[in-house]
Amino acid sequence: MKKLSVSNTGTNIKFVMLLLFFCCLFTKESYSQVLTQKDGIPMILFTEGPQDIPQNEVIKMKNLGVDIIHHTNVEDYMVERFVQSGLKVMPYQTWMANNFIYQYTNAHYTEWEAEGTAPDRGNVTLEHNSSISEFYFEDNTLKGIKTKLDAEAGNLIKGPGYRQTGHERYNDERPIIYDADFILKINSTDPNINLFEPQYQETVVCSIKVVSHGVSFDVTNDTMFISENPVRTFWREIKIKHFTDYNWNHLAINGYDWQEGGIPTLHPTEEEYFPTWKEPIYYEGQYVQFIVDWAGSNLLQLSVDKIVVSDEDGRNLMNPLFGAYDLIFEEVNSFSNPDAI
Repeated sequence: MKKLSVSNTGTNIKFVMLLLFFCCLFTKESYSQVLTQKDGIPMILFTEGPQDIPQNEVIKMKNLGVDIIHHTNVEDYMVERFVQSGLKVMPYQTWMANNFIYQYTNAHYTEWEAEGTAPDRGNVTLEHNSSISEFYFEDNTLKGIKTKLDAEAGNLIKGPGYRQTGHERYNDERPIIYDADFILKINSTDPNINLFEPQYQETVVCSIKVVSHGVSFDVTNDTMFISENPVRTFWREIKIKHFTDYNWNHLAINGYDWQEGGIPTLHPTEEEYFPTWKEPIYYEGQYVQFIVDWAGSNLLQLSVDKIVVSDEDGRNLMNPLFGAYDLIFEEVNSFSNPDAI
């Protein structure tokens, strides 16, 4: 087992991911107020709903620093109660066939930069092997990393080692299906060699992987232990023939999930696994890393821009042509006080 001194990384990532996509709902001017008026990250409280919440309890939530309340089967009078205490509402309406606010709040879309995350944006990041790589610039702007000339084979990129949600909130029978899109490009080390000629097509450039490791905690010592061997690995070998040109290419591991092998089997009936205050998690990717292993060919150099990790809802939310925002705002406007949502 590998020992780490930070025990709450996965929890932080889950929260940041949730906030990232909740914030996406407020990118239009009329819905930016909750973000522009607060210094720092808004705090979301998930209630057990759909029971009514008395006004005095709502006031307590606000006094504890809550900004947004996620509640089940919200009615207009409840919205007004939350608003009177200065809270925004994230409704989960069980009777609706299409609950778009809930659906897209749970979307997943993250871009992991190959050169790493800037320190002012957090310490969860990809790491690159500086012995075989260097920073890569385009138009004097840092773009990613690139293998050094004649670099030996070895691990080029790995990280971040974070938790990936396995199934939809409230519905463990609906797994989250992820894509990991590795944005790569190649260039020839010899200007007289065209890598796309037939004789070079089977040359191995690298392998790309998504792996999960098991995690255990020692609460008394604030220590996290990572299993030496992956619990599950998704792997793809990349050859020159997989690139269409010398520009940036999208080479992906598509359609992976954590239904089997993402986490050791849990026993959902046992209180130690699912205390009453915590949502049951039946499967997930516990310590997930995205990996690029360089094959060491002296014919070429490999550049890596980023790794984009997403599910279908995340991709639809980021695609302006899909119309996800229109679906969300139509549902928001169905409430008597849309500005409270």
